[in-house]
Amino acid sequence: MIVSKTARLAGEEVRFLRTYLGFRGVDFARVMGVEKETVSRWENDHERIGGTADRALRLLVLTRKPASDYAPEALTQLLEGIREETEALRLRVERSRGSRWAGSAEVRA
Repeated sequence: MIVSKTARLAGEEVRFLRTYLGFRGVDFARVMGVEKETVSRWENDHERIGGTADRALRLLVLTRKPASDYAPEALTQLLEGIREETEALRLRVERSRGSRWAGSAEVRA
């Protein structure tokens, strides 16, 4: 229900979705490409989550199974897939009929 709302995520919702995915704050920050202090500011409503980060978090929630426990090896696998060098990646998240979110990504050469 949270990922289908039209307004930007509130701090409490960011925290809920992060824990739903099974991330500790520091690991979530690494996945999102921000500092851990930024995640703290989002979750405590000291700073609004940006539009791109908001959509990325919703996409993570829609494409990953919820965590039943915190598995560091699963995080390691996710982070290994993140490339350090700059590569143009076009992400698209949009609402389809029936108020469901759909996402796609393509690498631009």
